[in-house]
Amino acid sequence: MPLPVLETRYSFFTGKGGVGKTSLSCACGLGLADSGRKVLIVSTDPASNLSEVLGTELGSDPTAITGAPGLYALDIDPEAAARDYRERMVAPYRGILPEAAITSMEEQFSGACSVEIAAFDAFAKLLGVPGATSAFDHVIFDTAPPPAIPAPADAAFGVERVHRLFHWRWLVPRATRRTGATEGTLCGNGGASG
Repeated sequence: MPLPVLETRYSFFTGKGGVGKTSLSCACGLGLADSGRKVLIVSTDPASNLSEVLGTELGSDPTAITGAPGLYALDIDPEAAARDYRERMVAPYRGILPEAAITSMEEQFSGACSVEIAAFDAFAKLLGVPGATSAFDHVIFDTAPPPAIPAPADAAFGVERVHRLFHWRWLVPRATRRTGATEGTLCGNGGASG
């Protein structure tokens, strides 16, 4: 099976766990780097194994991949992003509000929802902040699988379908508009679609 042809700057590999998102993201990234392009692979999966697949320890900043000139990768760490987000939200009030109020604010920004918002914020910065990825010809997103929340068998919309609708109808179009891109390569379930 030939690899998907990634002609646009931003590419997204999505789908259930185990369908080959990370494998294809890495293979496509290596192919582009081998052709002389500068490529960044970004994992948005909290259980990312991108470091293991690429054989290089990754963090939240682009890291050059050993033995693959032109290939870089990073892991968005949701917990670290949540800590940074919480501090950005609370810091302006330190020294102004009483310590009890600051403690209450920190608690409010410590839930699971804050972690998801912070991870999305880090993802959005890579797409929308000028200069965040300008050093790269291609940015490949190896996305987290949809949430594995049990849903009733007779539900009109299963959790996976809601995730797909959110991703394809809301997230990707807004990310594309925010970056000014005229088109994007969207890959799902281990295959390519354009």
